[in-house]
Parts: sequence; C-alpha cells; structure tokens
Amino acid sequence: MTARLRLEISGIGLEYGALIACTVRGSDGSLREVALGVSEERDLDVSAGNYLISAVRPGLETITTVATVAENDDVLVALRPRDVTAASAQPDDRFAAVNPLLETYLLDLDPVSPARDWVEAPQGPRSRDFGPSFIRLWQGDEQAAWDPHHTEESPGEYLAVLRQDHIGPFSVQVGGDNIAWRVAMLAPSTRSFVRLRRTRGGRFNDGIAVDITSDDAPADAMLRYLAAGQLNEARTIGADLIALARQRTSDDSSSAADITCVAGFYSLRVDRLDAFQDMLGTLLYLFPRLPDASIIAAWTEVSRLPKPPRGQFVERGLPLSDEDASWRDRLLQAAAMGVPHYTEGLRLLYKGLRGLATRDPDDRRVADRLESVRRYAEACDWSSPLTTYWARRPSEPTLERITGMPDDPSGWSPLPPGETGSPSQRELALPGMSVR
Repeated sequence: MTARLRLEISGIGLEYGALIACTVRGSDGSLREVALGVSEERDLDVSAGNYLISAVRPGLETITTVATVAENDDVLVALRPRDVTAASAQPDDRFAAVNPLLETYLLDLDPVSPARDWVEAPQGPRSRDFGPSFIRLWQGDEQAAWDPHHTEESPGEYLAVLRQDHIGPFSVQVGGDNIAWRVAMLAPSTRSFVRLRRTRGGRFNDGIAVDITSDDAPADAMLRYLAAGQLNEARTIGADLIALARQRTSDDSSSAADITCVAGFYSLRVDRLDAFQDMLGTLLYLFPRLPDASIIAAWTEVSRLPKPPRGQFVERGLPLSDEDASWRDRLLQAAAMGVPHYTEGLRLLYKGLRGLATRDPDDRRVADRLESVRRYAEACDWSSPLTTYWARRPSEPTLERITGMPDDPSGWSPLPPGETGSPSQRELALPGMSVR
C-alpha cells in the first residue's frame, strides 16, 4: 500500500518560484532528491513509515522536519525557514571565512598555479558612523540616470527595484566618505533588485553589504548554490532549471539570458554538458554580445578536449591545435566584450587566459587580455554570485582604497543614513531579497 507526502516551502526570505533542493529520507533506507518550488506543492508517493525531510537554502540554513505516514495517509509537510537576522546569521563573518576557502577550491581546478589569486580587502571602519554614502547606475562605462522603479527605506536598509529596456550591461556602484567604492554587475535581465544593508564592516563589505538579484528566481537560487559551493543541492535542482531554460528560450527569448547562462555555468561545474548542449547555439544566437555566453561556449569546447592526467601541465611553447585556437578565439572575444556579469564567468575567463598564456607565453593578444582581466580578478569578491569588485568606475578596477562622494553632482543618489540593524520583516518578504 502507498501513501502520499505533500511538500511545501514558503516564508521569510524565499522568493516565489525559486527552486530549493530538498531530500526525503525514509526509515526503509530510501532517499529521494527533489527540486521544491517556493509556494508550489510537490506530491510524492511513498510507503508507510517515518521520513526525515530536509531543505537547504542557498548559503543559509538547512530546514529539517520529520513526518510519520500511515498506509493510505495524505500528509502535508510545510517547511518554514527561521527568521535569520543580522545578529544570528553574522553574514560578514561568514563570508570572511568562506572567501579564502572558495578561492582554495577554485585554485584547485586551475591548470596553472598563479603566485596570487586571493587579495585581502583594505579594512574599513567598524564603527556605526559611516558618514554620507551614495549609489549610482552605469551602462557599460557610461553613467546612466539613477531612476529606480521603486524604492524602500528603513534604518540601515535600502531597496531599489530597477527596470531597463534591455539586458545591458548595467552595474551599480556604491561608496562614501568612509566606504570604499565598488561596482556590482547586474544580471542580464530587464529587472533587478538591489538591496543594501549597513554593516559593521568586513573583509569586502566595508560598511555596506550589497545583495543583487534578478527577477528570475530559479536562476538566482542556482547561482547562489554555485557561489556557496553547494554542488549537491545544485544537482538536485539542475534538471528542473535546465528544463525551465529550454522552455524560456523557445517561448520568450527576451527573458532567457539570465537563466540560460546560469544553466550553462551549472552544466560546466557539474559536467552535465550533455543536457545543455542543445541550448548553447541558441544562447550565442540570441545574445551575441554577452561575454558570459562566449565564455560558456569556450569552456564547452575545452570540455571536449582530451584531458591530461591530473597534475600534469601542458608543455610550454607547444603549438596550439585547431581546437585550442577555437576556444582561444572565443575567450579573447569574451574579454573584449567587457566585464562578465557573473563571478563564475570572470573565474573561467581568468582561468582560461592564464592557461593559454602558460601554453604560449609569446601570444601578445592573450597576454594583453590576461593583464586586463587580472585587474578585475584581483579586486573581485569571489563569494558574490554576480561580479563585484573595487573600482573607481566599471572600467577601472583597483586595490587602492577610493572613498568619498563623487565630484559630479549629477547621476547619483545619496543613501539614507542609518545604523547596523536587523532586516525588517517587511523587507525580507520582498521578491528576490533573500537574507544574506
């Protein structure tokens, strides 16, 4: 005889439609992994017995509950996250610990061993007196009008909803009298949520934590799993994400860039390119000026090449094969397009150019592009899902501590003053604004 478990997850900090990795372990030894959509019920036919149900939010806590199911029972299991506040989550301390660990993991994947990939941030003030601060919008390397569709303010918190008529590239920049200037790329989407929160400083935050999401909840969930290194959870929702991306590219190509790029990065990270292969051509056709698309295409070609034994490096000066020349050209093309929207895109671009430079040190085009990309990589916050780096402007990444207010009185908005505080219940429930 069978019974039914009905799984449902919703609550503070969970955006409708986001995919959450969930496992269901039975007392009979069974294990099922499912992608659970926020506020969307998922029915499972099970045998009578006891079950442990766990849902893992990207970068946050595991929500766990138990259920006992008798024969022919129909049991609803409602999963609810706890209210993660600034006091309990300690986001800055967590990211300070995660950053070097993430970089160690990323370096382990690299074909060469650079002298330095992880750079300490200049330390900012840890007092509550931040002084005046600002936010402004960039399109490429040109300042754009700061005209958010909607804003919300509370002590220590600021939310802006941005709408554009195309996918950019757009980025926001924050800074202030005591806050180092940094640039954060927006996802290739026509709507973004920019949430800023005052903090007591940190290795990268330096007084303001920046959390940016697009309006594509499934893509955002996957991106955060990948950024946090939660690959098991990423695999759990991967098939559903790729199916959604495939549907989006055929039904509404204008909204497909974000989810299709994220599906491509997921496929590369977990070596599931067979499932993504049929969408690669569509991605390049629909978004020919998107650097991340070219990076995904380049690494897809790399994945088809014979792999040397682990630990064996490619001999310096060995001529490039035709296959090598193809992905080299794609990487150079991507580097010429501008800053990748995604941190994973910047990582793969930097990694690929370093590998090519090792293979042929006399390749001046590669060397020049590598030098340019290196500046972004050194100034990058590797724990952020979207490319975020210290910079005077989008084209000028720097490790110099740039502070103060912009000289140009136009094109930027002052941020509301406020002290470090816990996010309000109201703001945490806004779409896309999961607690970090």
